[in-house]
Amino acid sequence: MDYPISSRAASLAPSLTLAISAKAKELRAQGEDVIGFGAGEPDFDTPQHIKDAAAQALADGFTKYTASSGIPELRQAVADKFQRDYGVEYEPGQIIVNCGGKHSCFNAIYATCEAGDEVIIPAPYWLSYPEMAKLAGARPVILDTTDETEFKVTPEQLREAITPKTKLFILNSPSNPPGSVYSADEIRALGDVCVEHGVLIMSDDIYEKLVYDGATFTSVATFSEEHLAHTIIVHGLAKAYSMTGWRIGFLAAPKPIAQAINAVQSHSTSNATSFAQKGAVAALNGPQAHLGEWLAEFDKRRRHAAEQLTPCPASAASTAGAPFTCSRTWPRPASSRPSSASACSIRPRWPPSPASPSAPTTTSASATPPAWRTSRPAWPAWETSVKVCSRGGCQKNNPFQSWKSESLSLRLAKRCQNSPTVRLFLRCGAGVIASFFRD
Repeated sequence: MDYPISSRAASLAPSLTLAISAKAKELRAQGEDVIGFGAGEPDFDTPQHIKDAAAQALADGFTKYTASSGIPELRQAVADKFQRDYGVEYEPGQIIVNCGGKHSCFNAIYATCEAGDEVIIPAPYWLSYPEMAKLAGARPVILDTTDETEFKVTPEQLREAITPKTKLFILNSPSNPPGSVYSADEIRALGDVCVEHGVLIMSDDIYEKLVYDGATFTSVATFSEEHLAHTIIVHGLAKAYSMTGWRIGFLAAPKPIAQAINAVQSHSTSNATSFAQKGAVAALNGPQAHLGEWLAEFDKRRRHAAEQLTPCPASAASTAGAPFTCSRTWPRPASSRPSSASACSIRPRWPPSPASPSAPTTTSASATPPAWRTSRPAWPAWETSVKVCSRGGCQKNNPFQSWKSESLSLRLAKRCQNSPTVRLFLRCGAGVIASFFRD
């Protein structure tokens, strides 16, 4: 039987992040030594006082429906959090509690965008942004960035991309996947462009607490009343409190937008889980001592990953935000390769050429990749296999920075001196290491 599938659903690419994470768990269950970097999920347990608050709520019978926008004490706790951490005042009526940071993003886009609108998304980006825009009927407009700007979009790029159809600009700092942290001046300049053109900003602040090397988080909403009026902050508890499975997120928006989002939510999920909301109150209002310990451990792992990648015939950067390391795995000129192939050997294969149907060309780069990208030096017996997973996705000439969805999965075999063989799975469409396996 031919089952009817809507064009919007049929246009979506399934989440490769979740697929990779599921595969890693499957292999781990089979006895493989697997470290998963697919989903952004801390491996620490939720702090005990948060679990205790939820358990107490269950014991007290707090298991019924709540207001679709969240219980009053949690909305107040979120407003207090923004006052305390951002210096920005929100009324509880501007706060919507929902089923995770992803839900916050979806609701914000769905309530503000429609057919014919454009949503500007800097690349590399979290793979769900463009799919959410498409679900709302809008067109994702991707702005390519490079390591010359630390994978940050510039005000000039943003201004040039804005058209009369532009409805929303997505700003994510610290960013997933490149880990870039915009400075206060950079954030303000991007906000100024949006205010000038009347473009809304969806500020995804989920990695707010995960900054390193003296970097500081700045919200675009903090600069002026105009910036605040143009900003929807989307946030959640998954990263800073290791509450990924609790599915609790929240957002703050100008009141008319918050009311529209509440209307959307009231006809979809209704409220977030009642007793989980009690745990969220404890998370925001309770002790925060765990953050220092977690950040120290994340930083250690982040530095180790950068050190392991740096000697390879690729470029790697240890970034200042979120536990991410950016790596470009294509062959580099001979002058930039290690002198000894035994130190670290990779043999990459260039993916389908820009002329192929699955690899549209880009206006922001040369249609012909440089020779060092297409050459295949005879490095010893360790090679990369490339699997294209998208339906005619949006490949660009540099797969790391501008494949526009979870369209490419790289399987690298790497051997480094005095270390075991390591198989790396890199999700280059979103630019972040997905999983690696130690043999």
